[in-house]
Amino acid sequence: MAATVAGLCVVPQAAAGSTLDWGACPFPSKAECTTVKVPLDYENTDAGSIDMVVSRTRSTNPPARRGVLIVNQGGPAPHANDTFEIFPRSLTDAYDIISFDQRGFGRSAPVRCQVPASRDTLIPWPQPGGFAEDVSVAKQIARNCVEQGGPVIAHMGTAYVARDMEVLRKALGESKISYLGMSYGSYLGTAYASLFPEHTDRVLLVSVSSPDRMWRGHWQRSLGEGFALRFPDFARHVGQPVDEVYPRLVTLTKQLDRAPLQTPRGVLDGNVLRAAIYAAMYNDGQLPMLASLAHAVAAGDAATAGDMALQLGAWRPTDRAAAMLGVSCSDGDWPRSMSVYQREVHADAVRYPLFAGAGSNVWPCAFWPYPVDERVRANPRGPQNILIINNVRDPSTPLANAQELRAAFGDRARLVTVEQGGHNAYLYSPNVCANDAGTAFLLGATAHDKNCVEIDNGTTGAAGVGDRQGRVVDGHHAGPW
Repeated sequence: MAATVAGLCVVPQAAAGSTLDWGACPFPSKAECTTVKVPLDYENTDAGSIDMVVSRTRSTNPPARRGVLIVNQGGPAPHANDTFEIFPRSLTDAYDIISFDQRGFGRSAPVRCQVPASRDTLIPWPQPGGFAEDVSVAKQIARNCVEQGGPVIAHMGTAYVARDMEVLRKALGESKISYLGMSYGSYLGTAYASLFPEHTDRVLLVSVSSPDRMWRGHWQRSLGEGFALRFPDFARHVGQPVDEVYPRLVTLTKQLDRAPLQTPRGVLDGNVLRAAIYAAMYNDGQLPMLASLAHAVAAGDAATAGDMALQLGAWRPTDRAAAMLGVSCSDGDWPRSMSVYQREVHADAVRYPLFAGAGSNVWPCAFWPYPVDERVRANPRGPQNILIINNVRDPSTPLANAQELRAAFGDRARLVTVEQGGHNAYLYSPNVCANDAGTAFLLGATAHDKNCVEIDNGTTGAAGVGDRQGRVVDGHHAGPW
């Protein structure tokens, strides 16, 4: 499955060893910034260009500098102003850390279009009017984005972003780059390593997306089997069996569908609770907040419920929904038949009732008028320089994604599985085994397939189950509701 983006023009060449004009960033930062011009449309380079904002944090030990490490921490999202305090000193010694706002985001020709507040996270939670309203909302968002999104929104696929990275590599004057991509960033890394394998040094892909499932299949798996594999960690936290806890949450979401709870923070309806439940699974530290939220909803405690939902990001506003659609709709094929969505929504709602079929629901991409960018698939031909790290119980990027990607890359890649739950398996995780494996690889160590065992952090496992009587632990309700 060699990666190809057929019919595209060759990326414009930059002079070898060319320099960029670095200066102050357009935001508060210790980094320095520059802009790199990239073609708007790689199939028609006469269509104009985009100024892509790039940031650089220089090596903290220049004599030990290995090269540049381009970092994308997921999203899709702007990343030029990311900070890397969490990086170990050995990495900041070895690399200039490079990040950038990918096309359509942040300060790189940002796109905007009107998206209802109920859809600003993109997950198509069921609308009160049923599937007919789901279709109507998706169609209106697509229409808004066509009218308001400008020319960039038609050219935002991940293959184009990978080609932008190749322009950046040449502008940096580097023969090879190293790359760290987390979550969506792993898909971008897959694209670059597949299109330009000869220009990669170390490629670390963390909590990975499966190229064969982007994007509809990603959400079907995440809101389906991914959540199902992670949910028992929450049940253990509250000290109750899964087959008791899960139906209670389903009941609470349906209760809020019928009668939303008016809280000081906002209206808490069934979809807000669904969003909070899903968000809580990303990190063990958020499971106590979900327990408190569920208990407060059951008790009619509007103040506590509002506070917990807010902390879990259920009402987190975003101005990048349009740009995220630009990527998602350009990366994969979306069914055009509404009967396909309706049939699969019904099947999902039966199998995974908590999310009411959202994983298979209709997206604006079903009405997207722009041609789909050529999909990138993992290219097994190239250097053996790719390491994949994934949690076993990751709700967003399930382990099956990593296993598929490992197989697709063949001998180019190795896989570290981490016996723990949650999203982000490297640096944002306390698992020393996984963190050491990733850092050693980026510093030049040979990668091996391996398994890292779970550590007991007091949230899951035996130490996290003890309170079965509904007492308050660390300010959060830990028992049944």
